[in-house]
Amino acid sequence: MTMTEDHDPVALHEAGHAVVALLLMGDAAAVGTVRASAIGQAAGRVALAGGLYPGDLRHAIIALAGPEATRLAGGDAPYAWGAGDAGQALTAVLLATEIGQAADLRGALADAVDAVDAVRRMAVDLVVAHWPEIVRGAAALAEAPGRVMTGSEFARAAGGAVACYAEATTTPSAPAEPGI
Repeated sequence: MTMTEDHDPVALHEAGHAVVALLLMGDAAAVGTVRASAIGQAAGRVALAGGLYPGDLRHAIIALAGPEATRLAGGDAPYAWGAGDAGQALTAVLLATEIGQAADLRGALADAVDAVDAVRRMAVDLVVAHWPEIVRGAAALAEAPGRVMTGSEFARAAGGAVACYAEATTTPSAPAEPGI
């Protein structure tokens, strides 16, 4: 599959983050909002409403799912790899594995590269397996008023394996995590 005029690159990127967040967190309330419009310097954002602790590898997988969705669609910079996505993934891996505390920095960095690659492969597998949901979610996001949807609205629009998360099971709160 390659990117066509039917795919909005920012919406597709954010839909990759959102679908994988719904799958890994299992609750639309955990995905506060999905936005495919500029916010600060970012072209879009998925605001998580909590549920991830520092070093949770799910955060790294979610962070890498957006760029991998863009890559799968045949896209490239500026939408493929945001510095924020890569930095969030690396931070989560470092915190989860305590590589940042290692005495042997050279060995620790090699371990970090291996760990990020393993997490990236997990993100790729999820993006490939749930590509139809990502495409449907991206199309709905591109057409949504203000190009913003709640996690529940996005889950309903994406359908498939994430549709069951359209009804939030926890009480939404202000995003506790930075956007992805």
